[in-house]
Amino acid sequence: MTDLKFKLVIEQDGKDVHSEELGCAQVEAIASAYGRWGEGMPSKALIEFLSMYPSSEVRGKMANFGDLGNDVFERLAKDTSPSVIRELFDNDYFKSWVSTDQVIEYINSSDLETVRAIAGRAEALSDPQKVCNALLVHKDPEVRRALAGNSAAPKTVLKKLSKDADFCVRSAALRQLESN
Repeated sequence: MTDLKFKLVIEQDGKDVHSEELGCAQVEAIASAYGRWGEGMPSKALIEFLSMYPSSEVRGKMANFGDLGNDVFERLAKDTSPSVIRELFDNDYFKSWVSTDQVIEYINSSDLETVRAIAGRAEALSDPQKVCNALLVHKDPEVRRALAGNSAAPKTVLKKLSKDADFCVRSAALRQLESN
């Protein structure tokens, strides 16, 4: 990871009069504040630097800022922090950007929390049927139950899950079928 230092610089009458290094808590607060302000996106340069910041908390905060651009999505999609990947799946722009093959790779290799997050949002991905088919055969019943609990899951998927070997998966799928 790149050696980044974020600093607060105070300028008076066009001259820098004070500079102070910011720690990860302050940088996280800045990243978090952008999400709350609702006044538009930070600059492209700031987004780039935040996406390279060593703290996964900072990268996670900015992972769902909106359209981060290809370079930042590519960088964050390779992040080793599961929390950053989960945050990306809360970003509608990322869900339309990420390839179905990459989603299936996450399903096969990610931590279970990430895979459950994908199962809960599968309908928003570029090829939801292909993603659902990969989730249908996942070995962990909690993943299949998350898919069964997704109100937007295709009925064909819910019908298959209603015959799952796990009772909780079957029950969740049947509840969804009844409520649709």
